[in-house]
Amino acid sequence: MEKLRRCAALIDKLNTHVRIARFLILAMAIIVTLEVILRYVFNHPTLWAWEVNSQLLCASAILAGGYALVNREHVNVDLLYRRFSIRTRAIVDLCTSGLTFLFCGVAVWKMGVMAWDSLTILEHAPTIWRPPLYPIKTVLALGAFLLLLAAVSKFISDLDIILRDQGSDNER
Repeated sequence: MEKLRRCAALIDKLNTHVRIARFLILAMAIIVTLEVILRYVFNHPTLWAWEVNSQLLCASAILAGGYALVNREHVNVDLLYRRFSIRTRAIVDLCTSGLTFLFCGVAVWKMGVMAWDSLTILEHAPTIWRPPLYPIKTVLALGAFLLLLAAVSKFISDLDIILRDQGSDNER
């Protein structure tokens, strides 16, 4: 179990380093501000601001998934969940982990295929600006994989809680 704990810690560390993606939101704010100034003050809108912001939003959302799962910031039905003991929470999380793995597995598979197809043809957007799409599609596949790794880490952590606290079900 010690090797699994170390593996989970490594996964958690990897997903925690992805928090630098939060600066993508700052970049989006700067781009929107620039676009507003250029459009309404100088009457000179850009061709690229909308597409760049769309790509940055997708990247920040998918990269935040693994980070949020590692830091237990995803949504729960807290009305009941918070009343459970730590061990009971771990049991509930283990029971629902199959759905998590199914979702993450399909996301990695589909986004991986999408990224690979895009990369092999060096796909560009069918717009007037024509930005490359293969980098963002690759980031989406990477984010889905990081989310799957975070789910594995959570599974290991929950299993460790259950195995460690078999006799103790009263701490919260």
